Amino acid sequence: MKAYCEQYPKISYAFNGELHTSIFDMWIQLKDGTVKCCEVKYEFELNPENPRNSRTLKQIKAQKIWCDNNGIIHEVVTDKDLRKNHLELENKLKVIVQ
Repeated sequence: MKAYCEQYPKISYAFNGELHTSIFDMWIQLKDGTVKCCEVKYEFELNPENPRNSRTLKQIKAQKIWCDNNGIIHEVVTDKDLRKNHLELENKLKVIVQ
């Protein structure tokens, strides 16, 4: 990882004729110059069958479209992804702090 920023960038998108904004949880630039924007969500928030998740799913769709249009990798990370390997998470945090 070359650079990392939380809560960046802020994007705007239209949905049903209304303007909305969204801020990614993480912006990451890799050593090869590749840029990735990540959104962190609880896995249950991604279930399209639950109507309570419609706002979250619209947000993720808008983020994906924005990333595709700007040549950026979009990644959704869930709580389960973060918990898979606690040592990996601890090591990443150490790298970020240093």
